[in-house]
Amino acid sequence: MHPAAAAREVAGEIFVVTDDRGLHRLEVPTAVTICRSLMAGPADREALVAQLVADFEVEWDVAARDLDAFVALLVERRIAVQCAPTPPPPLSAAADSTTLSRGRPSTVAPLGQPAAPPVAASVANEAAQHEK
Repeated sequence: MHPAAAAREVAGEIFVVTDDRGLHRLEVPTAVTICRSLMAGPADREALVAQLVADFEVEWDVAARDLDAFVALLVERRIAVQCAPTPPPPLSAAADSTTLSRGRPSTVAPLGQPAAPPVAASVANEAAQHEK
């Protein structure tokens, strides 16, 4: 979550107040699931996509695309911040080929944590496409 935002879950919905005094109500189950995870701490993109696939029986690519679009809107509205991608783990015999094939995950910082610079190009492009 954005360090300057305050969020609370009430009766299955999430309410967020941003530093521009905006009040945001999230009631759609997928949005609530994503924001609940973000409220708990930094969230790994791959883990969030996996959670959406498991909870909502959606294809991986669809969940990933929709998650990216939703996070871009959260960043734009100052509800969340997108952190720079984390470096890949060192290669080892125990490395999971699925993780390696999908590249480096990005994380979203939790409420009250300092934010890394946003990944501006992809977020700006995604947000612009969804505003049209």
